[in-house]
Amino acid sequence: MANTGHLKLLIIAIMAIALLFSLGEAMNLCHTFDSCEPKGSCQKYCKVGGFAGGNCTPPNICCCYY
Repeated sequence: MANTGHLKLLIIAIMAIALLFSLGEAMNLCHTFDSCEPKGSCQKYCKVGGFAGGNCTPPNICCCYY
């Protein structure tokens, strides 16, 4: 059985990971597409200076990194 110290560390670790993930989502503007045609259509959703990542692979999600 894990003692309360281990349990607290586990909860803190999970919260830290969740926080990092939500910050990452806020920094990258992600779009979900119905279809990925034409190729590279991802880039037009990014503002100037944005780089399209993930380039619309299933499940048709594209993210803009700044």
